[in-house]
Amino acid sequence: MIEIAQTGTKEKLDFALVTASEVARRTGLSRWTVYHWARIGILPSVKLSRRRLFDQRDIESFIDEHKRRGKITQPRGAFASQDKGEPAV
Repeated sequence: MIEIAQTGTKEKLDFALVTASEVARRTGLSRWTVYHWARIGILPSVKLSRRRLFDQRDIESFIDEHKRRGKITQPRGAFASQDKGEPAV
């Protein structure tokens, strides 16, 4: 739970932000893959200053969606185009 002080009152936000390391631990992905997927839009994230953080609810939704599909896997072609020096799509 995050608390934000705003003009003398405290507002409690009903979500938790987690780091890429925590997402990697929960999903079994490498930290590099978590950062990469966030940069290309596969995993929703928030960039605060120099930190990239993830809403725990988004990660849980991501995991639930991939449970229905069978497993979490690398999207097709995300790295294939990088091997040729072209940007990933």
